[in-house]
Parts: sequence; C-alpha cells; structure tokens
Amino acid sequence: MKKIILSNILLVLFFIGCSSSSVEYTPAVIYLKAPEAVIINGNNKTYFEFAVSDLNELEGTINLIVTDSSGNKLLDKKLEKLLFSTDGTVISFYSDKINTSDKLNFNFKVCNTENLCREQSFTGIEINTASQSDEIDIKGKLISDNDSYGISIHLSSMINSIALDDNGNFSIDNINSGKYDLYTKGKELKNGFYRYIYLKYINFNKSTNIFLYIPIDENEEYDEPLVNCSYSSGNKNTIYMVFFMIFMFVILRKNEKR
Repeated sequence: MKKIILSNILLVLFFIGCSSSSVEYTPAVIYLKAPEAVIINGNNKTYFEFAVSDLNELEGTINLIVTDSSGNKLLDKKLEKLLFSTDGTVISFYSDKINTSDKLNFNFKVCNTENLCREQSFTGIEINTASQSDEIDIKGKLISDNDSYGISIHLSSMINSIALDDNGNFSIDNINSGKYDLYTKGKELKNGFYRYIYLKYINFNKSTNIFLYIPIDENEEYDEPLVNCSYSSGNKNTIYMVFFMIFMFVILRKNEKR
C-alpha cells in the first residue's frame, strides 16, 4: 500500500512540474497588391490592399511603414481592432497621394491580442498607375521561406493551378476584370506544413502586381496544447519539486528493502 501511495504521489508531482504550452503561431501578411493611384471625389489618393492570416483567429493590430529606396518615410499607418481569420482577412484603406515614381518598400509588424507578432518586408514595389480595363493581366510573385515554390495557387476562374517559375514568379494574362477568389492548397512537409489561404472576392479591375507569402508552420495541431516538462528553466519552484521527487524516491527504495 505504501508503494502505491508513494508512486501516485510521484506521478502527481511529475505532472504538476510539467507546464502546458502551445506552439506559437504568429499572424502573417500573406497577400499584398501593388498600391494604386486613384481619384476619389476629385481627390488624388493611394489605395492599399493586403491580407493577414492568423491560425489563432484573434483580434490584432497592424503597423505599416512605407519608404522609398532611399529610406524616406512616405507612410506610417496603424490599424487596430482587426479580426484575423485563418484563411486570410483582406484589409484595405486609402491614403493621401504618394508623390513618387520610386519603388517602395513595405514594412509590416502584425500582432494579435496574445502579443504574438511577426515583422515582414516587401521590397521594390511600384505604384500602379494603370487605368481600369475590361481585360487585365496579373503579374505575381510567391515569397518562400525555404526557396521552394511547390505551392499550388488557384484563381476561381481558372481550371488549372497557376504555374510558377523557379523564382516563384507567375503571370495570369488576358482575363476579364472582376472579383475573384484567390487561394492556395496547403502542403505537408517533413517537419511542418505550408499554411492554406483562401481570399474571397478580390477585385481586379486593372492590370496589377501581387505578392504572396505562404508561412511554413510547425507540424502540430494549432488547437492542441503541448506538454513541456523541461526542468532547465531556472524556476525555483520547479527545482524544489525535482529535489522533493528524488527525496520521495529514496524513501520508496528504503521501504522496499524493509
């Protein structure tokens, strides 16, 4: 009976010493359309459009800084209280006209309410000055963490997936302007997976350039906690717990010899 009681105590102490933790999936900007020069109510504006994915599906904030190639700040925008979805939340806004013919650099910092943040950069993007047209071309680039471009990209009007070259570039030519679903099919890797995205009703009314980033995440269920039993954190309570477990083990051994 003593052995059973002591064994149960050791088992309980072991699980108390373990802490429950989760894989930290961070939100990410997964889609960016080249900013557009537009006229709204007779005023020259710049239109911005991008999308954010968060496997946690939490509310969050976005800090966006746009600079030219010399590092001059052209836009500093903060967006708050946005709900990020797993498939991707499309976000858009207008700003005053950006007066430059230079290529732009976009620097994003996206955080959710659990303070999980990701910083990203998209560089060398030109302002789109094309006019609206009934027939358009879309030029795109897939940005990859591992220099692999095996992701399957689809547009709702196309039967087959969009073909990418060895550098992640792609082209969709001579399609009707209008609203399209843009999505990718997730792909499993040895130690992770490409995140699946599904953006609905993206409006393409003029020829444009788009940029896609598909995060590679750890191969764990993102809604399933992990058990962390590492005792190297330096936490005093954990250290005391380990010594107590050793002490109880010694007592157990002595009782067995009797």
